[in-house]
Amino acid sequence: MEDLATRLRRIEEQITDLTHAGALLGCPEFVEVYSQPEAHVEGVLEALRAPETSELHKAIAALSMQRLPLQKFVEFSERILGSRETGLVSERVFDIAIFPTYDWNTMLAENYADPAVRRLLNRILTSPAVSDACKAHVRDEILSGNARTAVLELRAAGQIP
Repeated sequence: MEDLATRLRRIEEQITDLTHAGALLGCPEFVEVYSQPEAHVEGVLEALRAPETSELHKAIAALSMQRLPLQKFVEFSERILGSRETGLVSERVFDIAIFPTYDWNTMLAENYADPAVRRLLNRILTSPAVSDACKAHVRDEILSGNARTAVLELRAAGQIP
């Protein structure tokens, strides 16, 4: 079986930008990783921290982790935050990894009352490495419950799964 880095490079060759990130779901190599994220967490974290890895490659890797179970996603997010704080992950990749669009992941919005999720979100609020815009989103949308309401409305309207 080929390694994750090789797969991600092949995906990157097929997906030249993420204008329409949903195109990744038409890529069998991506779906393979996306369908079994727990098996690839360490490899993805390694790719995200590697300075030689392109931003597109990192964004693809981050999106491949969006099907992690809640607690594993929180752990993954904490590690991404740590990498953001040490400068190994850009703001863009941080945002894609932890706060992708709702068609990718609604876990934090829907589970904002979970103690582990709240700890993560509060840590994000106090991190000097996180932008004010991101902190405002966490505070005003997620922790307030507004994001959960929006997710439920979008789901009821059939706009997200």
